[in-house]
Amino acid sequence: MSNPVRSLASRVDWRKVFAVIGLEDPRRSDLPQSMLCPLCETGETGMLTVMSDQVLHGQWFHCATCQFAGDVIEFAARVLNCSIEQTINYCDSHKLFETSLCDDDVATYQSQQVQYRARIKKFWETAKRAPAQSSTMGTCGRLLLRRYSLQDLIYRETWNSRGGQLFGIAERQEIENLFAPKSFEIQERVNRQGQTSRRRGGGPGNRRVFSGGDWDEVLVIAHSDLPGRVVGFTFIGRDFDQPEVTFKRVNLGCCVSRPRESGFGFLEAVNGIPHAALGRHVFVFLDVEIASLLHARHFRDGIRPLPILLAKSTRDVRPLSLPPDLADCKLIFCGPQMETLPLAKAYNGLVSMYSVPELEIQENLKHRSSLMFLSLFQRRAIPWTEALRRQLSTAPKAHVEVLLHSLQLSPHESEVLQRGLGGVEGERFAEVTPHRLRGKQIPVGPFTVEETKEGWIARKSGTEQMICSYPIRIESIYKSVTGNVAYHVAVYLPNETFRFIALARDLNRATLFDMVANELRDQSHEHLAFARHKWAKQSLSLALEFSEPQMIPFADRVGWNAERMRFQFPQFAVLSTGDVDSTPMPVVPECGPIPAADLSPPVPSRQAAEMLSQPTFATGVIWALAACVAHNLLAGNCTRQSIGVILDGPFAQETGGKVAAALGCGCADVQDRRHQSVLKSISTACGAHDFPTVVNFGFPSKPDVTTDWIDDPHIRHAILPLPSHAAIAVALNHGFVRLRSHEFPVPLGSLASAAGWIIPSYLADLCRRKKLMDFPSPHCELVSVLHDMASWFERNGGNPKAALRAESVLTFDAIAPARAFVELIEHLQSNQEIACGIRSEMDAANSKVPVAVIVPVSDDGQSDAIQVRHWVINEVLRRKRVLAIQMDEVQTDLEFHSAMRGTIENDEGITWLIDAGWWKQVSTAVRQKLRPTSTSKATKVSNDGPSEYEYHPAHRPCVSNSTP
Repeated sequence: MSNPVRSLASRVDWRKVFAVIGLEDPRRSDLPQSMLCPLCETGETGMLTVMSDQVLHGQWFHCATCQFAGDVIEFAARVLNCSIEQTINYCDSHKLFETSLCDDDVATYQSQQVQYRARIKKFWETAKRAPAQSSTMGTCGRLLLRRYSLQDLIYRETWNSRGGQLFGIAERQEIENLFAPKSFEIQERVNRQGQTSRRRGGGPGNRRVFSGGDWDEVLVIAHSDLPGRVVGFTFIGRDFDQPEVTFKRVNLGCCVSRPRESGFGFLEAVNGIPHAALGRHVFVFLDVEIASLLHARHFRDGIRPLPILLAKSTRDVRPLSLPPDLADCKLIFCGPQMETLPLAKAYNGLVSMYSVPELEIQENLKHRSSLMFLSLFQRRAIPWTEALRRQLSTAPKAHVEVLLHSLQLSPHESEVLQRGLGGVEGERFAEVTPHRLRGKQIPVGPFTVEETKEGWIARKSGTEQMICSYPIRIESIYKSVTGNVAYHVAVYLPNETFRFIALARDLNRATLFDMVANELRDQSHEHLAFARHKWAKQSLSLALEFSEPQMIPFADRVGWNAERMRFQFPQFAVLSTGDVDSTPMPVVPECGPIPAADLSPPVPSRQAAEMLSQPTFATGVIWALAACVAHNLLAGNCTRQSIGVILDGPFAQETGGKVAAALGCGCADVQDRRHQSVLKSISTACGAHDFPTVVNFGFPSKPDVTTDWIDDPHIRHAILPLPSHAAIAVALNHGFVRLRSHEFPVPLGSLASAAGWIIPSYLADLCRRKKLMDFPSPHCELVSVLHDMASWFERNGGNPKAALRAESVLTFDAIAPARAFVELIEHLQSNQEIACGIRSEMDAANSKVPVAVIVPVSDDGQSDAIQVRHWVINEVLRRKRVLAIQMDEVQTDLEFHSAMRGTIENDEGITWLIDAGWWKQVSTAVRQKLRPTSTSKATKVSNDGPSEYEYHPAHRPCVSNSTP
């Protein structure tokens, strides 16, 4: 696999796909992570592992139980039980792709990704089953199995549980048809005289796997980079006594550039629990004979293979990175040090000094087990730097030059390694270094561009040409939400490394050399000498070839950045360790106001703690909104999903809007939406950052709050000031909280500056403690954040009761829908939208508004119950262009409180019978909450706790040790 094209699956956010296909939002955004597999249909549910795909720049999903393996589009297709094309159209209809799609994108993805991988997987499964089907296997295949001591395992059950895990048998024609279709077909071919003749094998000869004749059945070994994805094959065959080994890479993406990566063979052998005798060590062999013999010998005694990998490494082909689940393993490279040292340096592994010929292993395997041989390799393993030191002290100079050339050291790495060696080895390294290539070699037409300490040099037929005087590298590529790109450029000067950010749009007007020269001249007063014309135009591509930079998406997103493990603010960043990076955001958003632009780095502030400890309605709203903001910032890392905030009441809307701005929340004005719908305008503004966004509807705007609002995940990043009837109707859905306060608005004054201190300081303390909250149930996440903030506030000299009083401001209508239903009726009655009371037939005829609550006057034994025509409420809400509420949940909650006495069915519909005592108690509590107090009395807060009908969790947040 070499530089494949960017997969279509990398253009969608896998967490948004989870929300669209109806799966639970993952708790974290960093990879890898595991969760219960929704695809397992057997009695045992497996674990689905989501891994980062470093090659195709997406994610890879794998479940060992149901054997599913694929990208996010294939996973969504399996969950939805749809075809790939239908799944792509479904995701495109929900605006999940970064850019618009065309027909070629879908066709290319299906042919070069899905269908090609399916053919490769089908071939490998057939090859693994072939030895167990003795009737279809020829003499050549039997001889190959006998050579590698696998002939005793070809019985069906034995082979499927042992040798079939790692080895297979296939015919030459089957392999050629896989990689070079039509190679063996009879086709018309034109000779040099222009005459045509029908001959066999008119297909693409240059792409054939095998050259020459005498190839029949071959032994097949698969190479992988991720579980369930094959990226190459090793084929052994042709001659039994001296078999020939051929490697063929799987070209995902059909890239025609030169091969670079191959993957690891026997990768399935190292998945799972480590061996007790070997610990977390994985042995990487470069000799296919030795690796195969050790595996085959071990299969005689056990079913589980040993942690042995096979690496294909030549000048143009090198292994891929190991899967993320093996990142904590220590690799031991076994083989010639000229080949193992570069690999050990790339993976920071060990080099085994023990070497034994293949023939000796083959003879001694009759008496020794494979585990005994591996223990010998393990005992003689040393760090790669120590192995390099020994080579520098004993090997000839020419040998050292070749070895250092294969290490592909950059100038900076050479200097660090030379200082670390010291002594005679350091002197010899410094003596050899000027005469060898210090970095990579990049072929550019007839030239070979080399990176040295003195810069880039182009060589051609013994001649040299200086391209630039300093090495230049691209360390990171930052990609914005809107698709803009910026490069983190590093220039290696003789005594320091100079770094700066270069925007891609600026590089379109000038070359990388021009920009580097200007930056050096303005800031470091250094001069960059470079060749113009051809090399200047290719400067950016050369820097990218030398660098292999890290791709960092959503670099302008204010909030949690999983790629860099930090909370990013416009002017600073809070690292996962709790430290503060004062470097501003690498890519500044181009559209709209930037949230948290006025926030300062976290510092202790006794004055802010004292001001926020005052028991006022303003501080209650501040702490309530601060908990919501912190919850949404943590949503990308530790909580299940973000939560939308509904502002209900004049105090909550006016004062709460000012508090949100002081906390760093952005603002979206839907009046200036440029022919977009209100929902589309809100979704665009709220989806850009993790910080919640206050939506300013304006007086003329009267949006229709429909079910589309609830389905849009970006609405849960919004702070919506809504009328009371719309606020209750929206907040009754899960994922929303209503901030309710009907007091008179008051100015914030100096509390605004104190509010801006909360979020950065709390996040820094949370990261410093390296603890994230573990929530017993999804509905108590916000309250758990609030309790943790109160504990942090107390440690900083504040009054925790001031923060905990915010619970009386927050209303969880989705948890107590019956109480919210009563409040909605009381509000509609106060606005004369409905009538409540005793109704006679004459009153019904003359009534201008519908009657929702009726006290029965009949003597049927139900005088202590109230009739509620619940369907009237949804009719009123529809007339006011508000979505209907779910009456089923309200009825369930009434039954839970034993308030539902029964139902009556008549011509108008079904009427609820609700306990009159319960209704009176709840409606009285609601009226007290809805009654505003004067401004002078608004500085006091009642110490009374919430009523039994309000949500009041009686637990503290559980805490688990985990790095954010």
